[in-house]
Amino acid sequence: MVAGVPYVLVDTNLWISHRLLTSPVASSFLYFLARTEGLLVVPEVVEREVRRNAERLGAEAVRAIADGLSEIRHYLGSAPEVTLPKSGQFEAGFARRMASLSDLVLRVGFTEQHARGALDRVIDGTPPNAPKNQQFKDSAIWEAALEVASARDRLDLLTADNGFYRDPGSPELAPPLMAEVAQRGLRVHAHRRLEDWISEVQGSTPALDREAIADVIERELRDTIEPATTKHGFSVGGRSVSIEAFATEHPWQLAITFGLTYDLMDNVASRAGGTLAVTGECFVREGSDVAALHLDRLDIAWTGDSGEPVAHNTVFGRGVAHLGGARQIPLEVRSAPLS
Repeated sequence: MVAGVPYVLVDTNLWISHRLLTSPVASSFLYFLARTEGLLVVPEVVEREVRRNAERLGAEAVRAIADGLSEIRHYLGSAPEVTLPKSGQFEAGFARRMASLSDLVLRVGFTEQHARGALDRVIDGTPPNAPKNQQFKDSAIWEAALEVASARDRLDLLTADNGFYRDPGSPELAPPLMAEVAQRGLRVHAHRRLEDWISEVQGSTPALDREAIADVIERELRDTIEPATTKHGFSVGGRSVSIEAFATEHPWQLAITFGLTYDLMDNVASRAGGTLAVTGECFVREGSDVAALHLDRLDIAWTGDSGEPVAHNTVFGRGVAHLGGARQIPLEVRSAPLS
């Protein structure tokens, strides 16, 4: 469990990958943030970047739908009439999302002090910068993080950007950043994923039948898994399951992330070591009912006839802009079962 009131700064990459914090995992994150009376720290530079990305990704989605409808029209002679969002609607959707989170948000303006501090970091090449990798925006985010940490009990930085960490994949801040925090007597903790922060706050893991849930997810993904294997001449064999579960504001609903890994049997040759792995997230309700399932990626790999590794990867987009009104997560919520 975290000590002190958490003030949590979520970087742009996680805002976007969790669909403006509307994903199942993000719903658990917001629940625990409210339950611990914490606040979501939103530096101006992050807010501006998320707003621009929402508009850009939303426009890309609109173009993809329009292109798909055009393709359907070519083959059928007609296509469904669909009213698509126009320019500016996605930025407006993000503004509504921010309004729905207003009770949880602490905005941090971009100041001259932030700009000067960030510029110094870029010039000096210190983290989150690196040689030939200037990161003014990330440097400005770090300056905002230090400002909040100086005035609060603690600051938790949630970012997937490697520039903040000791090494790619490491959970530890880069040594110069750790030294800076220690020198100032601050408490700054970093996590690469929302899930890592939730696990620290949640403590015990909710109980659930992982194999039963995996069976349901597998049925939902059958139309994705089977074509991916047969395309390469494989069939699915044994399965291993990895599931992380997180409480939400509803005692009858959990947010989960899942990984299903299958051994592959070669139907046409003698290729060895074939595996297929799918990862994603969803809600799980009473009776192993699955909702809001989202597949993040599908990876298939095997060893070729000459012993060379072969891999094919599919990453499924998660940058979906939020247009509708969102439920506001209340500051006082019912306790969900944690064991």
